[in-house]
Amino acid sequence: MTYKKSGDYRSLETLVTYLHKGVPESEVKQLLGEPVYSPIEGQYYYASDSADVNTHFVLGLVVNYTRQDSTNPTSPWILEDFQLMPIGE
Repeated sequence: MTYKKSGDYRSLETLVTYLHKGVPESEVKQLLGEPVYSPIEGQYYYASDSADVNTHFVLGLVVNYTRQDSTNPTSPWILEDFQLMPIGE
């Protein structure tokens, strides 16, 4: 996979197949590397080298985490959901 090295969108599409709800944040980062942006705590963007033909927004992956133990604010983050989509921020 070349995503971590070049931001290749096709590679990102392939890597997404390895994600599922409950995966620890550390495993997501091991697979994808560091995100490029975080608009709010628990949400991260992974940009690619491609853009949407209509909006010209960068195509990427938006991941949302939740705490493993919602009653403990220091509990590790786990993957709640994710979506490949144009990123307009």
